[in-house]
Amino acid sequence: MSQLDPRAVFSLIAAQLPAEVREHVLIIGSLAAAYHYRARLRIDTVNTKDADVVVQPAGAIEECRTIASHLLEAGWLRRRGCVPAPTSEAVDAHST
Repeated sequence: MSQLDPRAVFSLIAAQLPAEVREHVLIIGSLAAAYHYRARLRIDTVNTKDADVVVQPAGAIEECRTIASHLLEAGWLRRRGCVPAPTSEAVDAHST
């Protein structure tokens, strides 16, 4: 984990995302909480290892592809074991 300035991380993420997809990206988790409560917590950093991101609306396949392509072209690396789904069909969470 690293001590990171949430404002700097938000700026970095915004700079790496294509302008046309930024409105579809929602930052959640410890980074978002630290940023939201920064005044009350009186901290300038958050101890985190990642940024949790949700793409809205759910199922925004083209926006996800655009974001992923842009980040890979910028030198970001795909996490081991993280591969695209074979189809855009929704996966039944209860299937085995």
